[in-house]
Amino acid sequence: MPQTDCRKDDRTLSHSTDASQADDNELVKRVCRGEAQLFRLLIERHQQHIFNLCYRMLRQFEEADDATQDTFLKAYRSLKQFRGDARLKTWLCRIARNECLNRLRHENMASLDKQLATDYSFQIADSTPSPLELIEQRETQSIVHEAINKLPHRYRLVITLFHLNGLSYEEISQVMEIPMGTVKTHIFRARELLKSKLQAFVEGKI
Repeated sequence: MPQTDCRKDDRTLSHSTDASQADDNELVKRVCRGEAQLFRLLIERHQQHIFNLCYRMLRQFEEADDATQDTFLKAYRSLKQFRGDARLKTWLCRIARNECLNRLRHENMASLDKQLATDYSFQIADSTPSPLELIEQRETQSIVHEAINKLPHRYRLVITLFHLNGLSYEEISQVMEIPMGTVKTHIFRARELLKSKLQAFVEGKI
């Protein structure tokens, strides 16, 4: 009766565990060296961020889902070009942004002002809110969503990249291909506009 090589199974399990704990740059190196299956870990880590960005630009679920898949496909094909000078998330966001812009141009859609979505997620401190608190939360989200939706597209995009995707000023500069000073100005003005739009709600005038 053939015997199972438990040591081989242990090595495989250990190898898989090591991969899940590796940082992005290490995984990129290993994928480029031939461990193509590890690219799935990179997708799992960044898929939600990339989908959120695509959805905010395209405003259509299926279109955003397709753009997300194409983003990772293009990233895989050009992975050897990633040098690690920027975070992988930044590099992926740039690919996603270009993919969405190409789709918008190709389909002759309206300007980005009408394409960016604004479904921000908001967390509440109480893990078991009351029905009244849930209603108030939804009402607040609705007001905030509407305010963000009315921002100029350049402001909505920086708010998405900065607050939702967690990119730094420098990384947003790379993704949007604008000077870092302009990024800071956009974020400042976006916040001021939001503050102004939400002031009436905060003061109970709505």
